[in-house]
Amino acid sequence: MSKKVLGFVGSPRKNGNTDILVDVILEGAKSAGAEIEKVFLADMDIANCKECLMCHSGGPKVCSIKDDMIGIAEKMQEADVLVFGTPIFWWGPTGIFKTFMDRWYGFDLGFPDKKLIFAYPSGDPDVYVARFLRGMFEASLDYMDTKAFAYVPAAGAHDPGDVCKMADVVEYAKQVGADSVK
Repeated sequence: MSKKVLGFVGSPRKNGNTDILVDVILEGAKSAGAEIEKVFLADMDIANCKECLMCHSGGPKVCSIKDDMIGIAEKMQEADVLVFGTPIFWWGPTGIFKTFMDRWYGFDLGFPDKKLIFAYPSGDPDVYVARFLRGMFEASLDYMDTKAFAYVPAAGAHDPGDVCKMADVVEYAKQVGADSVK
C-alpha cells in the first residue's frame, strides 16, 4: 500500500515560493510511489481557537468550532507524512498558518508515527531570520513528544518563483519528499 503524504500551504499567495516548495516536496514523495494531496489553507474556513476548553472537558477530544478544521484533522490522522509550508511573516508564520496550528490543540493530533516536514521560504537571504519560526515548530513538536523529519529553509526567496532559481534547495526538497516515504 502506498503512503499518503498531505501537504499544507500556509501562504496567501498561490504559485508563490511556499506553494512551489511544498509542490516540490510532494513531487519527490510521488516519485517514490506516494499518494499526495495538497491543502491551500487560505481557501479553507479555519476559525480562531476560542479557548473554550471544550476539547479538554473529559472524554474524547471534541472541538466546539464546526469548520473545515474537522475534515483537515481527519486527513491529518490518515496521512503518513505531513508537509507544512509557511513563508516567514514578521519572524513567524503567516496568520492562517498560526491559526491552523493553534487549532491542533482542540483535536487529538499527536504525530508520533508520522514524518513531519517543515518548509519555510524567507525573503531575507540570512537564514537566521527563521530562528523564531523554527523555534516555534521545535517547541510545538517537543510538547507533542515528536521530532521533525526535515526542515527545508529557502532563505532569499523573496519574489514569486525565486525558489525555482535555488537548485540546491529544490534538489534537497525533492529528496526529502522521496526519503519521507521510504
